[in-house]
Amino acid sequence: MSDDRDLLPPSDRKTLFLDLDHTLIVSVQKPSTEKFSSGDQMTFTSLGITNYILKRPGVDQLLRSAVASNYEIVIFTAETRLYASSVIDWLDPNREFILHRLYRDACTIDAEGQYLKDLTVTGRRLDRSVVIDDSPTVYGDHSQNVIPVSPFYGDPKDVELLKILWFFEFNKQFEDLRLAVKNLSNMQIERKRRIQSKKKRRKRRIKTMCECQRRNGYEGVLWIDLLAGFFKYGGGLLIIALLFVFTFYCWCVGLVIE
Repeated sequence: MSDDRDLLPPSDRKTLFLDLDHTLIVSVQKPSTEKFSSGDQMTFTSLGITNYILKRPGVDQLLRSAVASNYEIVIFTAETRLYASSVIDWLDPNREFILHRLYRDACTIDAEGQYLKDLTVTGRRLDRSVVIDDSPTVYGDHSQNVIPVSPFYGDPKDVELLKILWFFEFNKQFEDLRLAVKNLSNMQIERKRRIQSKKKRRKRRIKTMCECQRRNGYEGVLWIDLLAGFFKYGGGLLIIALLFVFTFYCWCVGLVIE
């Protein structure tokens, strides 16, 4: 049921709340040449200060995927209306994707001066709401609605948003979207565990190779490297490595002409 104090008009669609700074964009006053050499960019000037704004890779795909899955998109930011509205207009110039905007005046402030985002005043059901934000703690007791992403600082190879696009297909099997977020989180934790386990196994292999080097000399461990390189990178690396081994062998037997 809608309340007159709700910040948003009634809707029967699922809701995706998106943070702005460090989630969808990064804003700096002194842009790095390396990071700002490519990608979608804009500038915003206020009180004589110019901010250079870079869109995070994957933003357009995220907006399209959410709308295609029948989500309404709401930007919920602690930034000022003047600044944020300009950025949102740039992200969605035809107003095809972002239906509503909540600015700093929709936030509350805690005792330490941090802006908090209270989902209960938005007029949206918590079991039908999902948040993507680099600061999940600002949602207080509603952190179970948040899909956390690492902060964006301008890396052109950033893939944080692209990694969660499949959520919009995955969530269809859940009535309560908070359970979908929880399951996604568990799957991400398991994925990180597998990656860490793989790194540990790789370190153990390297340690074994080093021990082999100490026992059998350089050439023995080199052949292990060659086989690993063949399976990982293909025959091109193997040919180059074989040439190196041949040269090394010739040097050892005195066949290399000085």
